[in-house]
Amino acid sequence: MNTPHNDLTRLVSDGGTAASHPVLQEQGAFVGPATGSEFNTIKAAIIPLACWRLEDVRFEFDSSIVRPESKTELKNLAKLLDRHPPLSKAEKSQPPELGCPLSVFGHADPTGNDDYNKQLSGRRAKAIYALITRRTELWEELFSQPFGNDKWGRRALEMMLDFVSSSEEETSQKNLTTAENGAQPVKANQELVTKHERDAGKRKALFLGYMEKLCGPELRLRKTDFLGHGDDSGGKADFQGCSEFNPVLIFSQEQQKKFDQDKDKTPRNSANASNRRVMVLIFRKGSRVAPAKWPCPRANEGVAGCIKRFWSDGEKRRKNQDKEREFNKTQDTFACRFYDRLSNNSPCERRITGEHWIIRVDKKQGLKLEDTVTLESKAVSYRSKIAVRNAVDIGEFLDFLFVPGPKGHYTITLMVGGTSYFAWRNLHLPGDGQGVEPSKFDYGPNQDHPNPYVVSSGRDPNAPAVTFNLCS
Repeated sequence: MNTPHNDLTRLVSDGGTAASHPVLQEQGAFVGPATGSEFNTIKAAIIPLACWRLEDVRFEFDSSIVRPESKTELKNLAKLLDRHPPLSKAEKSQPPELGCPLSVFGHADPTGNDDYNKQLSGRRAKAIYALITRRTELWEELFSQPFGNDKWGRRALEMMLDFVSSSEEETSQKNLTTAENGAQPVKANQELVTKHERDAGKRKALFLGYMEKLCGPELRLRKTDFLGHGDDSGGKADFQGCSEFNPVLIFSQEQQKKFDQDKDKTPRNSANASNRRVMVLIFRKGSRVAPAKWPCPRANEGVAGCIKRFWSDGEKRRKNQDKEREFNKTQDTFACRFYDRLSNNSPCERRITGEHWIIRVDKKQGLKLEDTVTLESKAVSYRSKIAVRNAVDIGEFLDFLFVPGPKGHYTITLMVGGTSYFAWRNLHLPGDGQGVEPSKFDYGPNQDHPNPYVVSSGRDPNAPAVTFNLCS
């Protein structure tokens, strides 16, 4: 199985994250001697290897309608599956291999009631599962069976017709215009919308065309690519909704009281956005579960099965407390112990905040996964090293996120192919101007060798030296 050499651990976009999980250390097993026909048995755990997260901004608000802008994140999912191929891809290798199955989890914010949010989160998970498997009949169910504010209707048809009929250039320009000035995209011909509204056959063709344009040929999965192999007609183990039981952010009591008193709920909804998400977990090769033994209830079922899987202090975890809590800091915001154990090591469930020193490296330098960046200050006893494989890919650059240290003078070291290159000048952190770009630093073993990285690596002498941008 070919793995791209430039495949990185984390891809971050405005609407989501695609990431590989940290590699877990293999655990040994203790076995006892048998005196008869007994056998020692061991059961393999269900272990996620990677994750993909789609943010709320890629859906219509309070709805399961997937917006056209999600195309960016779906491309990242395709890249992630190249690194962790499901069965439909793995079996094409020589020799054939076992696949890495997926499961989809929908999440809502802790607003409203549990039952409503269970259904909405389940419908969003169902929409994503149907999208990447081209199960148009599942989208037809969502269309023809409205729930609460989740009414696909004409607005969904207008959006899909407009997207499918537009060229890539036109679509990009419309998205840019909408983002810049809040203008609404041009709506499809209303007579055409009405025809699709009345004709299930036309809707099926439209749904498929929309799915194809969003996902492209690189992302088309089968039922057997999922954890439950499609064995359950209701999607058990393949997709599910987690209601509001696993938020990544819970407001403090004071914050919640202020939001409750405010008639305008826009600030509350905006602050809650990170809780409204769809997660896809990708499990290690050959994993499979019997749907009847999967603990999560089906996407269209109630919350009773979820509550059975709560931590003993699950209700306390859900409540607003004295201070605001974030999962990536306190690890106590997920009420469901099953989902907590699956995802508490997942980079997709840890929000990237501004509380980092970020060293940004231009990807043109061609760093490999094993290369590293080290930030160090001997004066304040700080040293932190981050490998390229753990950097955040933001497009043209790699972000290395360092935990802030004490105030002092710091040096940066770049390790490329076993050779160290040092910054020619120190950083004073934190200091005036931090976060203002560009703050660039040429690299070399000493000042007598102005561009050693280019020379020693055989790169074009006219290419730029290794440069770093310091961001906050």
